[in-house]
Amino acid sequence: MKNKICVITGASNGIGKEIARQLATKGARIAMVCRNEQRGQIAKKEIEEISGSNKIDLFLADLSSLIQIRQLTENLGKAYGHIDVLINNAGNFFLKKQYNEAGIEMTYAVNFLAPFYLTNLLLVKLMNADQGRIIIVSSRNQSIGKIDLGNYDFRNRIYNGLQAYSNSKLMTVIFTKELEKRLRGTNVTINAAHPGDVVTNIGMNDNNGLFKILWSIKCLFNIPVEQGAETPVYLATAPELTKISGGYFVRKKKARYNPIADLPGIGKELWDFSEDIIKQNNLSINQ
Repeated sequence: MKNKICVITGASNGIGKEIARQLATKGARIAMVCRNEQRGQIAKKEIEEISGSNKIDLFLADLSSLIQIRQLTENLGKAYGHIDVLINNAGNFFLKKQYNEAGIEMTYAVNFLAPFYLTNLLLVKLMNADQGRIIIVSSRNQSIGKIDLGNYDFRNRIYNGLQAYSNSKLMTVIFTKELEKRLRGTNVTINAAHPGDVVTNIGMNDNNGLFKILWSIKCLFNIPVEQGAETPVYLATAPELTKISGGYFVRKKKARYNPIADLPGIGKELWDFSEDIIKQNNLSINQ
């Protein structure tokens, strides 16, 4: 991994930070994408000290914003001629229904639309690499996800944060399967990973005190971030995965996923739906 360029979203804490540390230790150049500059700078310094690397760059973007994602890709494009690895790690959980500045429901915006948009905008950079790899951090909750694009944002029914989260993670698996088809014949692969139930701060900055207490209790039984980062790092580095694409991995092995992801036409339907939302905001998935 020496000098390979790895872009990691949600890299200021949790799994993303640990992925960045492990890849930096292996000699990669790291592009940390963080929402908060102060937390990002602190994480960057910690990773530099632990890994001994001076090849860590910090990029700022709120991935709930399509405009900021577009600006992020422009900044990454100026910094690097190619990208070897893109790890879409950033995600969130919202106890109450929220919308971003464009009126897009936040769970869908952060957990799915952001990696969909960012990945498409960076495809050219990934194709410029000797072998580009895309990894999406999904969740075992994809197994209970459902797809109802006509009511994806719970606008016409009672909001259920867990269901919204599960739906968005199912979307990441569907996207993985669909993009794999579109990338056949190229030098770029895509795989999804469930990192395990990990000790993270997901939702801590966006939900109430009761959620924070309950999540803190659950984390007492979760695995450490070092273990949670293992499968995404494996997907980013393992030489035997050079031509493996379209998989859903758990504990470094291919695993079963929600059969909805294999329904005929579901990938194109989700793709077209998401691209339309981006177009409604006068943007394009092309670089």
